[in-house]
Amino acid sequence: MTGRRGIIGIVTVLLFGMALAACGGGGGTAGDGGGTATIQGSVPGTAFVAVDDDTNLEVGRVTATGTSGSPKTFSITVPTGRNYRFFVMENEGTANSRVYPMYIGTNNVFGLDNTANGQVISLGMVSPDLTTGRFAPANHPALMMGQGATSMIPPSLAGSAFSMDNVIGTTWSYNTMMTSGEMGWAHGTMEFVSGIAGITAGITSITTNIGPGTNENFAFSMDANGIMTETTGDTSFHGVMSMDKSMIVATRTNGENPELWVMMNGTAGTTADMTGGWVMHSVSSGNPGSRDWTYGHSVVDAGGTSTFTGMMGSGGPVDDAEMTFMMNGGVMTMDGSGGGMMGGGMMGGGMMGGGVVPSTFHGIMSGAKNLMVSTYTDGAGGYPFSIQVK
Repeated sequence: MTGRRGIIGIVTVLLFGMALAACGGGGGTAGDGGGTATIQGSVPGTAFVAVDDDTNLEVGRVTATGTSGSPKTFSITVPTGRNYRFFVMENEGTANSRVYPMYIGTNNVFGLDNTANGQVISLGMVSPDLTTGRFAPANHPALMMGQGATSMIPPSLAGSAFSMDNVIGTTWSYNTMMTSGEMGWAHGTMEFVSGIAGITAGITSITTNIGPGTNENFAFSMDANGIMTETTGDTSFHGVMSMDKSMIVATRTNGENPELWVMMNGTAGTTADMTGGWVMHSVSSGNPGSRDWTYGHSVVDAGGTSTFTGMMGSGGPVDDAEMTFMMNGGVMTMDGSGGGMMGGGMMGGGMMGGGVVPSTFHGIMSGAKNLMVSTYTDGAGGYPFSIQVK
C-alpha cells in the first residue's frame, strides 16, 4: 500500500509540475517575457489601445490627456512576451468614433520579448498618414520588433471600423466633375453588390453634360479606416467614407481627365429639410471665361426658395438674387423658371458662369441633412460643381 501511495504521489507531483509549466509565462511568439514594459507617446486623438495579436483581444486602453487643441500624452503598461497591435482612437465614446492602426513601415504587429522588461518605450508623436489612413510614430524603437502585418480588428473596436459591408446592397446617388480635357459633369445612381470579383460598384444610371453616359462596373475594397480603393487596376482611384458612413468622396483619373466624385447613400431629404442658412462654395470647369469660383451665403425657406446674399466670385462681388429648388428623396432639382434669375442678377452676372440651365441642375443631400452637392451647366460653356454646408 505504501508503495502504491508513493507512486501516486510521484505521478501527482509530475502532473502538477506539468500544469504549472503550461500555465506560466503569458505565451505569444515573442517569447516568455515574464515582466512588463511601458509604452508612452503623444496622439492627436482620444485613446491608445493595445491588442494581443494572438487572441485579438484588448490588453489595455488608456485615455490620452492634455489641453484642448494640443497633442495629448498617454502611457500604458503591457506584459512582455507577447505580440501586439496598437490602435489610436478619435472621438471615443461618440457616434463619430474612428479607429486607426499604428504602423511602423510595413508592420503593424510588434513583438516585445524579455529585453523589454522594465523598459520605457517612447513612440514620440503618433501622427496620421492621410493617404493611407494609418498612424505612424515619430520614433521607431528597437525594442518593438516588427512581426508583419494583419488587417484584423478586435471585436471591441469592430463597431467603429469601416468595411465594404457598409455599402453592400445599397443604392447611392453621385455627382462628379471633370476638371480638364473633356470638361463637364456627370450624375446618376450606383449600387454595390457582392460577387465573384469582390465588391462591385455598378453605375445603374448616368447623365452627363453632353447627354446619356455609359454604365460601368468597378470593383472596390475598403480598409478599416474607410479608405476605398479600386481593385481591378485603376490605381488613381482614392476614396474615403464619412464617419456616419453615408457619404464617400473620391478622386480618380478617367483617361487623362481628373475627376472629383461625391456619393451619398439613402433617400434622405425633402424640400422642407433645406430650410435654414447655408454657406456655399462653387468651382467651375469649362471654357476659359467660365473657369471661376464663388462663395457666399443663402437662406432657404420652407418652400425651397433660396435667397443668396454676400456673394463673391473670382471676378468680384456678385449681385444678391433668388432661385427655387425642390428636394425629393434626397435629390435636389431646380424650378424650371430659374427663380427669375436667367436674365441677369446672380447667375447672369457671373456667379457660376453665364447663367444656369434649370433642366441640368442636379443636387444630392447627405444623410445628416447638413450638406448639399450639386452640378449643372451654366449656359455659357461652364460646368459648376457646388457644395453647400448648413
